[in-house]
Amino acid sequence: MAAGGPQCTLVDNSKKRKRATRESSLSEDQKRQNHVSSEQRRRQAMRQTYDTLVEMVPDLTASQSRSEMQIYARSYNYLAWLYERNRLLREELKQKTGSDAPSHLEWNIPTQNK
Repeated sequence: MAAGGPQCTLVDNSKKRKRATRESSLSEDQKRQNHVSSEQRRRQAMRQTYDTLVEMVPDLTASQSRSEMQIYARSYNYLAWLYERNRLLREELKQKTGSDAPSHLEWNIPTQNK
């Protein structure tokens, strides 16, 4: 050993492996079919999500035709109304009881950064 302390030498004993190229067992037609199927499932999930919003937002009805923009706008308006209603109810509670509502009941509408 040297006077300066023990010395370490690093030895790279790892062997580099080449990745095996894997032949695709799917034909081009099968790949396309899989892609089409995946896209159909994605669209169906989106439709179900929109249908759920329509069920929850009073200003939307399943019988009327609606665009995505109408769903977004009316959902936003309903949420803004809920936030305001929550604020008014908390004020009413404070007036009647003299104390603030529990913090888990306090909703503040998120501000938009423009």
